[in-house]
Amino acid sequence: MHKEIVKKIYFFQDKPPHFIAFIGPLLKPLHIEEGNYIYKEKDPIEEIFFLIKGKAALVHKDIKDSAYLIIDQGYFFGEIDFVF
Repeated sequence: MHKEIVKKIYFFQDKPPHFIAFIGPLLKPLHIEEGNYIYKEKDPIEEIFFLIKGKAALVHKDIKDSAYLIIDQGYFFGEIDFVF
């Protein structure tokens, strides 16, 4: 189950099979078109996103096209990243 995702996401590569079997059914696919936002300032960040394809960027709202953090394919981001 989710074998292709496990191969592409660094987070899962060192995890035991029982952990992956537990988490796998909780994963839901989400496709975001280029140029759209996953969430905006003050939106609640309640999920962890695993990038299996493409890139994501953290941008400043007042400076258009100002990506100051790029998340590449294979990595993840979510609530804890923005707390710390």
